[in-house]
Amino acid sequence: MKNRDLLSNGILLGLSFYVLLECRKFQIWADGLPAEGFFPLLLALFLGSLSGFSLLQVASRKKPTPPSHDSAQKVILWKKLIGYLAALVAYSLCFNLLGFLVSSALFLIFILRFVEKLKWFTSMMITGSALFISHFLFDKLLMVPLPGGILRWFM
Repeated sequence: MKNRDLLSNGILLGLSFYVLLECRKFQIWADGLPAEGFFPLLLALFLGSLSGFSLLQVASRKKPTPPSHDSAQKVILWKKLIGYLAALVAYSLCFNLLGFLVSSALFLIFILRFVEKLKWFTSMMITGSALFISHFLFDKLLMVPLPGGILRWFM
């Protein structure tokens, strides 16, 4: 299993480097707006960082652990699945009413704190970082109009 993970992550990392090299043929930014090479560059950087991180994680594994199939673990997985589905339904229903920032914050906090059982500090740091990055990327950089909801005066 470790060899397959190393191979697949290595291939994805190589693919991201290839796309980065090919992006040099396109213009990244033109007239103050993203050009045809911007999104491939962004996706290649994202893919490269994820596959590189995963490659390091797989390489640092000591010994593969055999999958466990006991019933207690299956119950936990079902509870997580139901939690994710409920959060997604609530997110889609509240998105326009509450706006992007509030609904995304509630969604991420619920998932991280109550489904994945992370500590409050970790949940808040991840949520704050994700909201800041996504708001900057979509609203400020790409100028995509996001629903303001109850915070439309702030945005």
